[in-house]
Amino acid sequence: MRSNIFLSIVVLGMFLLAGCAAQNKVITKAQLATLKVTIKAEDSSFTINSGEVFKPPFSSRTGDFALQNKNVNIIDLYDVAIEKYGAKKVKVSVEREGISSEFHGILLFSYVFDDGFGPGSRSYQIKIPKMYLDAARGGKVSVVYETYPRKGLKTGKSWVLWISDFPFEM
Repeated sequence: MRSNIFLSIVVLGMFLLAGCAAQNKVITKAQLATLKVTIKAEDSSFTINSGEVFKPPFSSRTGDFALQNKNVNIIDLYDVAIEKYGAKKVKVSVEREGISSEFHGILLFSYVFDDGFGPGSRSYQIKIPKMYLDAARGGKVSVVYETYPRKGLKTGKSWVLWISDFPFEM
């Protein structure tokens, strides 16, 4: 009787785990595709320059984090990204039309789900469109990220960057 209960629990656990996609792929190549931008960790542990191919300085398993849910507004999840998933505070320096601006940022590199496919599941390509920088002025927070397709009409986010011209409050 006990062995039947144990076996049932094991089979149920395997069934549940099989239904959840594991987040195991580590991305090893990245590029900051936006011209005239530099991202530097506030603790000086890394610097990312426009156009350079680099190995991501860190990555996290974010599978249960709400940012992986396409129906969740992630604009206010930066504090959880830092506290639970190891996101890093950064400075984002931008030169546009001869004018330099510096933004505060929080950067998260995520592992990719095993069922992910396409370019965004193989490398990070960081792009920071001007409209997101404009939206990050006046103390507002803007968030930009890259998605990749997954099986079953799902998507994942491979990296996320929260930006603001004011420091983030934790």
